[in-house]
Amino acid sequence: MTSLMNWFEALSPSLQIFWGISIVSSIIFAFQLLMTLLGLDSGADTDISEVDLDGEFSLFSLRSIVAFLLFFGWTGVMVLRGGGSLTRAITLGGIAGVIAMIIIAYLLFQMYKMEESGTVSLASAIGKEGEVYIPIPSKLNGKGKVQVEVENKLMELTAVTNHDKLSTGKKVKVLDVLEKNILLVEAL
Repeated sequence: MTSLMNWFEALSPSLQIFWGISIVSSIIFAFQLLMTLLGLDSGADTDISEVDLDGEFSLFSLRSIVAFLLFFGWTGVMVLRGGGSLTRAITLGGIAGVIAMIIIAYLLFQMYKMEESGTVSLASAIGKEGEVYIPIPSKLNGKGKVQVEVENKLMELTAVTNHDKLSTGKKVKVLDVLEKNILLVEAL
């Protein structure tokens, strides 16, 4: 531990700052990664700012700020260790950090877009065509089943008709959604 402290104290103040940023952000990043891999992060990411570019796309989140600091710090360390100036280290570190921040924010945005509630709105079935699966009695005298594609999902739904009996395999059109999510259909 003493040799580590001696090494750190021997660094220039600018290198100490960049090394400090690099080490702290690496630890936070490793913790975030571990929590994600173990499924303990609940997919949560805290928005730091109201800079929303589109829907849930947020440039300033905890993950994107950690990415900025991680790339800023390590780029700065590499530039200074390579003999570059402090100005160059800050500039290149800032560029690398902003690029990392944008990439992480974009990836998170894409992941959020993949989330689905799983709830289907049967109102979107109105006007859709389907096929009778279980015969539907005539004049609202009973219920049958139809297969209709609703929101890109083939669903088997309860249906009634105001017209003549509809046999299995008959093509139908959805006219309305009644109480208890029962479809009103007619033959095509």
